[in-house]
Amino acid sequence: MPTLTVTTGDRAGEQVELSSDRFTIGRAADSDLALDATSVSTAHCALVQRHDRWSVQDLDSTNGTLLNGTNVREARLRSGDRISIGGIELLYEDAGAADVTAILPAFETRRSRRSRTIALNVAIALATLGAAAWFVWRLVGGG
Repeated sequence: MPTLTVTTGDRAGEQVELSSDRFTIGRAADSDLALDATSVSTAHCALVQRHDRWSVQDLDSTNGTLLNGTNVREARLRSGDRISIGGIELLYEDAGAADVTAILPAFETRRSRRSRTIALNVAIALATLGAAAWFVWRLVGGG
């Protein structure tokens, strides 16, 4: 089960499990993770699960939501990602998904190379067939 660990601030070291498919973070008392800091918006961001993948979504917060130092509106999470909310840093960890997400970029690259190779081979085959058809047409007296 994925976890979120507070790594900075007054609650550093506190760890929570993401047990539902939507986990809210903000200054409001009814947030799943309520952070008492003026730099955190009332409804700052949410972690949302869709199809066994978690994403972070900024909820139009005043100071924004950073994922690994980059301001995001919505982004997919990977184990080891750091979420910064109003100067408070959170660590997202998902031991079950860590191995899968590590190989995805390599797989996607191989897949796109394979698609380009197939397209190139099809283009070469069509050019060869066209040249052969032209040659046969010339042999039978077509021009």
